[in-house]
Amino acid sequence: MLVFILRFIRIVLLEGPVVMLSVYILSNTKLDKRKIMITGLSLGLLIFVVRLLPIHMGVHTILLAIYIILVATYYIKMNIFKAVASTILFIVVLLISEGISMMLFDSLFKIETREFYSDNIIGILIMIPSLIIALLLAILFNFIRKRLRKGI
Repeated sequence: MLVFILRFIRIVLLEGPVVMLSVYILSNTKLDKRKIMITGLSLGLLIFVVRLLPIHMGVHTILLAIYIILVATYYIKMNIFKAVASTILFIVVLLISEGISMMLFDSLFKIETREFYSDNIIGILIMIPSLIIALLLAILFNFIRKRLRKGI
């Protein structure tokens, strides 16, 4: 039961809002705290429910990407091209952050890759740093993009 509660908290209260905040940042859209929390919490609930479904890994990513694009386009009023681009870019950023996190945990703590996807307390808590890394990478990417547009 504790694992279920921790997974729910991590996904709904942390992962959903971090994903939506990152999409805002990557799309260079003006931040709206209220909309970030509403869309983030709704995305977190959807992520939680979709991951409970008996579907292959990767299918849930596509379903959630479609949801993010629809929410960004119709609720946030983001240009559809920005919504698609920032969603795809975030998926790439998340993959990179998970890779970085796995390498760090493996080299520093000798935690193997399978632990990242295990259904226990360690598997749940170990994914928090990759979310933080993803958010930092999104901020860094946006900073670099702005500097390149200004001509450094």
